[in-house]
Amino acid sequence: MEKRILGVDLGTKRIGLAVTDPLNIIARAFKTLEFKNKQQLAKDLKIIIDEMNIGTIVFGLPVTLSGTESKKTLETKSLIQFLKANLPPDIVVDFEDEALTTVEAHEILRSMGKKPSKNRDLVDQIAAQRILQSYKNKKN
Repeated sequence: MEKRILGVDLGTKRIGLAVTDPLNIIARAFKTLEFKNKQQLAKDLKIIIDEMNIGTIVFGLPVTLSGTESKKTLETKSLIQFLKANLPPDIVVDFEDEALTTVEAHEILRSMGKKPSKNRDLVDQIAAQRILQSYKNKKN
């Protein structure tokens, strides 16, 4: 069985997660973690890596619409470096531009008749799913 890919939408309050199926064909919304601190996030990710047989983690990277790095991009890269140093050494860490994934998540929820403001956990999960799907599309 192939190792799965985990998509991560990092936020200051919540972390949206998406995961591929065991054959790495379909990306699906998975769960939302509350962001307490980077140490707790590393612990939570280690548990998910073990439970879900994760081999690659794809983090959404916030770049500007012009494709340049912002202060938020640098903060996110710093957090990812910390996480990478605290995860198992065989985990592949990659990045995917997360531009407009939250906007897409809002549109998807509205099309389902749900209010994004009342479904923040789902917004984060769908954004992570969009990040993961975009990554998979580029790899195929």
